[in-house]
Amino acid sequence: MDLHLAVNDLRHRVSTLEANTMSGMPKTTVAERFDSLHDRMDIVGTNVLDAVSKLRSDTIKNLVDVHQQIGHVALRLDKVYLRLDQHDGRFNDLESAMDEKFGKVDKDIAELKTDVGELKTDVGELKTDVGELKTGVGELKTGFGELKSMLISLGAKAPES
Repeated sequence: MDLHLAVNDLRHRVSTLEANTMSGMPKTTVAERFDSLHDRMDIVGTNVLDAVSKLRSDTIKNLVDVHQQIGHVALRLDKVYLRLDQHDGRFNDLESAMDEKFGKVDKDIAELKTDVGELKTDVGELKTDVGELKTGVGELKTGFGELKSMLISLGAKAPES
């Protein structure tokens, strides 16, 4: 029976609390106050959920925009890579042409070196020939001098001009 009395006492206290007003909210019962707090919490929760939902949709929209921009950048990069490949091909062609021209120049220089070597040999031979000619001319002078002396000794006179 004690338990039954305790339960009845608690019920009476709860109904008295529910019927009484609390400070801060005049003429409002505790039950109305809790209902009001629950309503406010529902409104706050709804506002938070709406804000989260809006943030989510804005974020998704921004991500879609960024994805599209990245797609445009990727296309532009592909074009840049294509142009770079074209330039690379041109540079390879230019390098091949320059290598070919340098090869020709190297060949021409080698031929010139050979020709200069042959010219040096020819000049050396010419110097030898000129030396021999000088010797021959010297011998002729000596011979003419001797011939002149002999002619003078025989009484020859120089012709009058």
